[in-house]
Amino acid sequence: MAMLFRVCSKSLQAKYFIELWYKPFLDAKFNQKTILIAKNISLIKSLGFSGSYYVFNDSLKFSQISVRFNLPLFKSFINISYTGVLDPYEEVDNVRINKFYWEDRKFPLRHDQSSLNITVNNKSFDDIIKMFKKEEQTKKDNKPNSKSNDKLLDILKDFKLNYNVGFRWEYKDNRDTTYLSYHSISVKGSIPLTKNWTINIGNFDYNLKDKKFEYPDLGFTRNLHCWQMTFSWIPNGGSYTFFIGVKSSMLEFIKYNHGQDSIRGSLNSSSYY
Repeated sequence: MAMLFRVCSKSLQAKYFIELWYKPFLDAKFNQKTILIAKNISLIKSLGFSGSYYVFNDSLKFSQISVRFNLPLFKSFINISYTGVLDPYEEVDNVRINKFYWEDRKFPLRHDQSSLNITVNNKSFDDIIKMFKKEEQTKKDNKPNSKSNDKLLDILKDFKLNYNVGFRWEYKDNRDTTYLSYHSISVKGSIPLTKNWTINIGNFDYNLKDKKFEYPDLGFTRNLHCWQMTFSWIPNGGSYTFFIGVKSSMLEFIKYNHGQDSIRGSLNSSSYY
């Protein structure tokens, strides 16, 4: 736990600033194969409060209080972050007045605004499978489709998953209002069709809030021994690129690049000797 007390002065006004940070840890003991193992588990990564007191103000001496915390779950697979603002004073017509919230509501602080964000950031399907997989596997069923399922997981194991959802609460017009700020899920990765052919899926994003796709990026890569050929296409953006060039860094100037960019216009260049 850490506490910061700071005093600063501007002209005739003195400002007292107090900030409190608290990082709790939970000590848990696991009994594994008759061996007692002690392990520290971080329950909350960070938890902080901050506020100010204005000594020479005639009114509204207390500032609003900021609250924030960060909570990682499942070995940081999911991250939950919260920021909020609490106010000790009443509000009338969206303006703070010099009357404590406690006087009428019998509660020390009034909720002014806050936001909650939940993210799964760039986690591979392989990591997801390992996380939910039991340490001691049971005997595999001799089903005819078990091998095909394993092959499918091997194909998709390098895909990356991003999931983001955010909520916002505001106290406005004497009532709390909840908003869905954003809600999206996206995947990206590559599928090896053969030894030399690969399908690339980049930023295949679906906006769950607006129920629409956000500029999916599709393409393929062809290994031509000493050469490399790639093609990418963004359907919603109206862009595509085609590239073929020598793999060797010494001969990287031997290449051909062609395409269409909705912002920059045509892409058409080649260089060789």
